[in-house]
Amino acid sequence: MLIFPLAVGFVANRASDRNRGKYMGLYVVSFSLAFIIGPALGTGIYDTLGARILWFSAGLMGVLVCLGFLWVGRMLKKETIPQEVEQEI
Repeated sequence: MLIFPLAVGFVANRASDRNRGKYMGLYVVSFSLAFIIGPALGTGIYDTLGARILWFSAGLMGVLVCLGFLWVGRMLKKETIPQEVEQEI
């Protein structure tokens, strides 16, 4: 919830002026699908496998998301820092 405004700005800044609407539309659709699929999937896991597996899988997903954010940060840093400046750092 706290990252939502930052993520919207990130998506908007990555798109060109011509494609900004498409990027934002895809972002909103993916976020909306998560709100639909997430509760149904969580309930299904809870009913069939139990609460322990549900929380373990949620923790694993959190670790994967954290690694994804770190990877995106590294890719952005490579993209925005010129090679000469990167060697000085």
